[in-house]
Amino acid sequence: NLVSDESYYSTKPVQRFDIVIFEHPMAGFKSVARVIALGGETITIKKNKIFINDKAVKEHLKTRPCPDEEVDRFLPCANFGPYRVPENGFFLLADNRDESEDSRLWEQHAISRRQILGKVIKIVPKRKTT
Repeated sequence: NLVSDESYYSTKPVQRFDIVIFEHPMAGFKSVARVIALGGETITIKKNKIFINDKAVKEHLKTRPCPDEEVDRFLPCANFGPYRVPENGFFLLADNRDESEDSRLWEQHAISRRQILGKVIKIVPKRKTT
């Protein structure tokens, strides 16, 4: 379960690694992903390593990586780009990268600020039932 603040970005900027709730650009429903690249930046993904403007990004979070193309030809997501994010745009990646549809697969690859609906401020773990 997620707790979000829909007014958070009315006073604060969207930052790299924020988890956001956004309007899916192709399907129109609400979804959740992490902001990885900001407007004006160039993102490249090589063998699951992220580079912003040709500099490696250290991710301090646990993600599920994608299989390489040799393993999964149908969802080749371990490599991407280079792609320059439009000004005022955001490039999003899900933490569960091997099973998620995110900026890598969208036609436009980035979303605009108006598509961001709020910031996830808390993740509540599911309780185990006995």
